[in-house]
Amino acid sequence: MSARSLVAPSKTRFYRGAIAFAVAFFLFDLSWYLFRFGGEHVTHWWSDLNDIPMTLLSSTMCILAARRHTGRTKRAWILLAAGMTSWGLGEAVWSYYELGLHKQPFPSLADAGYLMLIPFMAFALLSLPMAPRNAVARGRVFLDGMIIATSLFGLSWATTLGAVFAKGGNSILENVLSLAYPFGDIVLIGLVLFVGSRAARLSRSSIGFIGAGILSISISDSLFTYFTYKNAFGSDMASDLVGLGWMAGWLLIGLGALRSEAKAVPVEDTATKRWGVFMPYVGVVVALPTMAIRLFLDKTKAHPVTLTALIVLFIVVALRQVLTVLENRKLAGQLEVKVAERTKDLEVALEKLQAAMDAQERMHAAQREFVRIAAHELQTPTVPIATFAAMLLERWETTPDAIKLQQLEVIDRQARRLRRLTTMMAGISRIDDGNVDINPDEVDVGSEIVRLIEETNKRKVPILFECDHETRVFADPDYFRSMVAHLLENAFIHGGPPVHVTVTAEGSTVAIRVADGGAGVPDEFLPRLFDKFAQAKIDSNASSSGVGVGLYSVREIARAHGGDAWYETTADGHAFGLRLPTFTTSRPTTVLKRAS
Repeated sequence: MSARSLVAPSKTRFYRGAIAFAVAFFLFDLSWYLFRFGGEHVTHWWSDLNDIPMTLLSSTMCILAARRHTGRTKRAWILLAAGMTSWGLGEAVWSYYELGLHKQPFPSLADAGYLMLIPFMAFALLSLPMAPRNAVARGRVFLDGMIIATSLFGLSWATTLGAVFAKGGNSILENVLSLAYPFGDIVLIGLVLFVGSRAARLSRSSIGFIGAGILSISISDSLFTYFTYKNAFGSDMASDLVGLGWMAGWLLIGLGALRSEAKAVPVEDTATKRWGVFMPYVGVVVALPTMAIRLFLDKTKAHPVTLTALIVLFIVVALRQVLTVLENRKLAGQLEVKVAERTKDLEVALEKLQAAMDAQERMHAAQREFVRIAAHELQTPTVPIATFAAMLLERWETTPDAIKLQQLEVIDRQARRLRRLTTMMAGISRIDDGNVDINPDEVDVGSEIVRLIEETNKRKVPILFECDHETRVFADPDYFRSMVAHLLENAFIHGGPPVHVTVTAEGSTVAIRVADGGAGVPDEFLPRLFDKFAQAKIDSNASSSGVGVGLYSVREIARAHGGDAWYETTADGHAFGLRLPTFTTSRPTTVLKRAS
C-alpha cells in the first residue's frame, strides 16, 4: 500500500473532526445564548470575549494554509489572516469599552480594527485563483465586481440604508462610518459571488467556505451597524444574532483554510462558467426597478444617493458592454488566426498526403516497369538457350563438333547470365524482407573477374584489367559474380571506352573499381543513383535500359558482406566501386544474415 493511500484517509478523518468541532462549538455558542448559562452578566462577557480567541484560531489556520501555497494564493491566505487579526484587535478594544468602561461609543477606535477587515478580505478574494489573461479581461472582471457592488448598494440603499440615513441628526463621521460598514460588506458580498463564479476547480471547495464565512461576517457587521445606529445593540436578540453570525464566519473561514491543498491550478479549470457570466446582471435586474421606484417615492436627502447609484450603475453596465464587444472582437480575431493556422496545417498535411500518394503511384509504376523489363531481361538469355538446345537435339548427329562446341558455349554463357539475373532477383526479395542470406567463402578475385569480362563484353570494348597478385575476398561466390557482372555490364552497355578495371588491397578490404570514359551519371540523378527502381537515361543508343534495381542490390548485398558500393568521378572519367572483406585463413566459413 502506498504512502499516499495512507495519508489521504488520515487527512479526511482530521478534516471531518474539524467540521465536527466547528459544528459542536457553534451549537454550544447557540445554546449559551438560548439558555444564558451563568446569567445575563456571564453571557454578556461570553458574547464579547469568545470572538477574540476564535479569530486568532482562524487566523492561525490561514497562516498554516499560506505556508502550503506560493504566489497569489499564498498572498490571499496571508491577507485573510491579517483581516481577521485586525478584526480581533477591534473586538478587543470594543470589549474594553463595553466591559471595562461600560460604554458603547460610536464611532470609536474599535471601528478602525473592524473596518480594516474589509480591504484585507477584498484583496484576499481578488488574489484567489482566477484567470483574467489580458487587459480587456481584467477590465471586464473589475467592471463585473462594480456592477455587483453597485447593484447591491443601490438595492440596500433603496430599501433600508437610505431611510436610516435620511433621519439625520448625527455627525458627518457617524454618517460616513454608518455607510462604510454596509458599503464595504456589499463590496465583499459582490466579490464573493463574483470570485465564486470564476474560481478554479481545485480551489472551489475552499473558496466556498471562505465565501460563506465572509457572507456571514458581512451580514453580522451590517446588523451591528444598524442596531448600534438605532441604539438597539444592547438588546439580547440583536447582540445574539450578531455574535452568532461572527462566530459562524470565523469557523467557516478556518475550515476553508484547513480544506485548502497546495495543488497547481490548471489553466482549463479557471474558465468562467456560464452562470458566472450572467451573475453580475442578476443584481441589476432586481436593483434597477427598486431604485427607480424609490426615486419617485423618496424626496428626502437620500434621494441624490439613489440617483447617483442608478447613474453609476448605468455607466458601469455600458462600459461592461463596450469591453464585451472589444473582447468578442479580439476572440474573433484569435479564432480567425487559429482557423488560418489550422487551414495552413491542413493544406500542408494534404500536400504531404498527395506527395505520399504520388510517390506510392510512382513506386507502383516503377514496379510494373520492373516486372516488364525483368521479363524481357530474363527472356533474353532463355531464347538462345532454347534455340541452340533444340538445334542440338534435332541435328546432333549431323552437326560438326566445332559447331556443337560453339552452341554449347552459348548455352553455358547464357545460362550463367540467367543464373546471375535470378540471383539478383532473389537478393532483391530478401533485401525487401530485411534478411539477406550470405554464404561467404574464399573467392579468387582475378580469375573470377577475367571470366566475367569474357561473358559480359559482347561488344568487345577495349578493356584494361589490373589486379594485385592472388587477391582474394571473403564473399558469397554467387553474389560476388552478380555484383561484379552488373558493374561490368553497366560500363560496357551504358559507358564508353576505354573500360578500366582495378583491384587493390586497402587494409582489411579489397576495392574493385570499374571505370569507363562515358558521359557518366547526371548530377541531378546522383542522390538517387543507388535507390530501388531508379533509372537514368545515360546512353540513348543502349540496347537495354536495365530494371533499376541492379545498383540498389549491389550496394545492399555489399553492405550485407560488411563492405559497400559507391560512385566516384576520376580524372579520366567516372567509376563504380565495390569494397569487400579480404579473405584470410583465420576467417571461418559461415552464414551471415543482415536484418533490417
